[in-house]
Amino acid sequence: MSTTAHASSADARMSPMIQQPHASSQQMVTIPQEEIAERAYELFMARGGTHGNDVDDWLHAESELVRARLTRQPKAPDRITAA
Repeated sequence: MSTTAHASSADARMSPMIQQPHASSQQMVTIPQEEIAERAYELFMARGGTHGNDVDDWLHAESELVRARLTRQPKAPDRITAA
């Protein structure tokens, strides 16, 4: 089976929501790598500094930070009162 045929059958199994998500549900969140690394290190130390879970720590840290940014309420604009 060719790669393109395999990819086509995989696409056919995906739900329409996965193939074409709503634009309003997508938000771009950029987390600096330094922040992710710092949180991943905290997770590493919280586990007692045992090695072998660096990728899991990184992905968990990234997920936490993105979720925190998405759930953070936008800052209310300063009100200007007319005199």
